[in-house]
Parts: sequence; C-alpha cells; structure tokens
Amino acid sequence: MTIEPPPADDHSSVSDDVWDQFLADSEERIRAEAPKEPSARARLVTARLRGQDKQAVGSGKKRRDGRAALPGGWWTGSASAGIGGGAGLRRRWRLTMALTALAAGVTAVALNSSVALGLLHRVTAPAVASAAGASPVGVPAIQHPFAGSPAEQWLTGPAGIVLPRVRAVGTLTQSQVAQALRHTKDYLVATNLESGALRGARPQAAFDLIDPQETVQLSRMAAALSSPSPHHDAADFFTRYDPSRFTLVGGVVRTHGTMTFAADRGDQVEVKADAIFVYPFTRTGDPSGQVARVIVRRTLDVEVGANGKLWVVQSNGTVSDSLCGYYDGYLRPDFPAAEHKVPHTGPAVDPYDSSRPPGAQRTCGTVTRT
Repeated sequence: MTIEPPPADDHSSVSDDVWDQFLADSEERIRAEAPKEPSARARLVTARLRGQDKQAVGSGKKRRDGRAALPGGWWTGSASAGIGGGAGLRRRWRLTMALTALAAGVTAVALNSSVALGLLHRVTAPAVASAAGASPVGVPAIQHPFAGSPAEQWLTGPAGIVLPRVRAVGTLTQSQVAQALRHTKDYLVATNLESGALRGARPQAAFDLIDPQETVQLSRMAAALSSPSPHHDAADFFTRYDPSRFTLVGGVVRTHGTMTFAADRGDQVEVKADAIFVYPFTRTGDPSGQVARVIVRRTLDVEVGANGKLWVVQSNGTVSDSLCGYYDGYLRPDFPAAEHKVPHTGPAVDPYDSSRPPGAQRTCGTVTRT
C-alpha cells in the first residue's frame, strides 16, 4: 500500500513535517495490524487439537465442563501469544507449553549464557561476569556454585516454593484448598526437583497427581518420555539431566517460587504457580571443576477439585544456559567448547526477570547472566 503526498499545487495547510509524521504513523499502524504467521509448532498443535475436537463433535461427546467440543477453527491465538492462544481461551485438556531455552544466551527451549530457547550459544563464565561488571569472586565454583547469582540468597529445593495463606473458596473447605496448594507444589517438585526424576527416572509422582480423566495431558507426558521429539520434548514437562555427562554440584538446587489461588466454577479452585529453579553443574569426570548454571522457570495454571487431582489449564517454561537444538528431554549445560547445533538469533534475556511471561521468546537468543 502506497500513500502519495498531495500535489505540489494543492493549497492545503498540511506541512511537510506533519505529512511525514502521518506517513510514519500509518506505516506503523499497518505493520501492527497485519496478521501474524503462527509458528510451525503452533500450527502442528493447532491441527492436532482441531482433529481431536472434530472427533469429539462427530461422536457427540462433551468436555469435562459439560460443553460440547468446539468445531474446527476455534484456535485463534496468534504466534505472539504462544501456543496458549488468545486471552481467555482455556481448555482443561489443553497443555499450552511454550518452553523457551535461554542460554548464557537464550533458547526457545533452553537458555544459555549466550543463547536461548532451544538454541544455545554460551559465553564463558568469566566473560559473563565481566559483562555484568562482577569480580572473579562472583564466578561460580564447586565451593560456591551460586556465586554471583540471585539464587545465592534463595532457599534450597522445595522450601523455596512458598504457599499462600489458606482460606475456603466456593464449595471447597479450607483443608481442601490447602490440599490443592500442596498437590500443585508437589507437582512442581516431582517435575523439577525429585532426585530420581532429575537423573532420568520416570517421574511417576507427577503422573499420579494428574486427574485420571485428564487423558490428553497424561498421554502427552508419556509420549514425551517414550518418544521424545521436537514436538514431544520431555523438557516441556520435566527437568532432567544425564548423570553420565553432568553432575549436579552438591545435589543442590536453589528455588524461588510463589503461588496464588482463586475460586473457579464453585466446585474447584484455580491455582497459579511461578517458580525459578537454578541448577549448578560440572561435567562428570572433569578435573577442572568448572561450573555452569542452568536456570529453569516454570509457570503452571491448574484447576483442582475436591479429590485433590490436577487439571492442567496452562503450562509454560523457559530454560536458560542449556544448549539449543536438542530434543531428547535432557538439560545440556553450556560449557565452553560445547557443540551448538542452532544459531542464536534471539534477543538477550535476563532469566531471573519474572516480570516477563515465559515462553514469549521463540528463538534461540542469549542470556544476560546465569
């Protein structure tokens, strides 16, 4: 679309400066209102979920909330909104995981001191410390694996996830709400902190916390473990590492998490959690003892009924300082000389900034600190 200025003999009172501003504003508005192309992953998820809805419509089945399944075309979210789709669009069976990796950079699924979201280009620890203006004292080491990080002041493990003051909501009693909060925290622990699951064992406790009727969520979790792929990556659900390649320093993870809750449909409580986990690693058998930290942020929105079982409404995440381009479901700390499979083209991101929604970064970028 081209907008021509008025002819030279036009005696309008529009000055050149005003006309230039009009053109600039028009172009900006056109760009802002232009439709945005959804990501390849979003299109795949859309097609899969639309197919499930068509099957449900054909069979006359209804969702758990009593409403008929929506026909094809309901998926209206834009790429910028992440896989979760438009605001207010919630489906109890729909997992909207947009795992973003940020390396010492940033990766769509993993963040690296240099890269993020699935792609990770890491900067060496000294370089990161120098960029942040820190002294060598702030460089992580086996004796002080959280040095120079906000996590140095955080609590260890589950203690870092703080539960709110409990009260009764809707038809649920105070004790039932307390149970819902505990089970939500237990799910975060089972998927990000339990020692066996961290080392690659099946996180059965997480499966047991999901409502058995939440079959789509359960099947996706199982598929991600049994047949990992770019579209079914276990890292979307669980935090794991390969102990034959990496060692968690001291077996310690620093955590900072918050939780809120509100009444939902009277017979349920909606719980929202936002937690950051910091994992310091060394390479197994490496005598140098060099430490690289991986930062994982998870946000979780679940509905919990009187039975205490979870229905996942939305789940998002960002992994920082883990190499991009690997979809086997395991963290790959970004040490110097690590193999980078994907170029880091995304912007720099602070993995400790909880004001940004996770999953918004869709390309492999860089992180400002670890």
